[in-house]
Amino acid sequence: MTARRRASDNLRLLLPLVLIASSGAAPVGPVMGPAMGAERARLDRRLAPERLIAMLRHGGFVILMRHANSPRALPDAGSADPENVAHERQLDAAGLADARGFGEGIRRLRIPLGPVFVSPTFRARETLREAGITRFEPRDFLDIRDGHQAEDGEALARLLATPPPPGHNTLVVTHFPNVASQFPDAAHGLGEGDMLIVLPKQGKVQVVGAMAIGDWARPGLPAR
Repeated sequence: MTARRRASDNLRLLLPLVLIASSGAAPVGPVMGPAMGAERARLDRRLAPERLIAMLRHGGFVILMRHANSPRALPDAGSADPENVAHERQLDAAGLADARGFGEGIRRLRIPLGPVFVSPTFRARETLREAGITRFEPRDFLDIRDGHQAEDGEALARLLATPPPPGHNTLVVTHFPNVASQFPDAAHGLGEGDMLIVLPKQGKVQVVGAMAIGDWARPGLPAR
């Protein structure tokens, strides 16, 4: 399929949408997002996961994802993952299972991934490891860095506005404050592991939908 045909198909899929966010939103403070099991707002479901999957198969989107579920408490020497040498926050059993389900879903549904960027924190890199995604590029601006919010927000905005290679999608794994700094309304209700599907177009970005990490393991999603 040619790049022009893919663009035409994506435009056809997007025509009926009411876009739920756009770039240029004012950054918000470093608030924590809703964690698994906590009382939280309902995830925005403007489009069903089946529709978003169909769009992602054509490529051209950025998947902006929170790391999978990670308790606030730091592990001790006995409970830390062997690769977590600094004893940072790490995924719990639910986070590990969700990350694996996400990776299996990406492969089963044949979602074409291009560049993958990740926060250098262990819990973000662990999300990709458990998903079976081994090729990625850590970026400091995807971490939560005190005193760097403005420049990191600008760097993330540039990344989101960069179209992926034709026929592929870019995956970005980061933290809730970074997602909310770009899309404060669309991030409402975004739990750990959940993601926004973003369309970069002519230097601007538009959020076209949201998916929960558990969506990728749903047996009802049609494999291609």
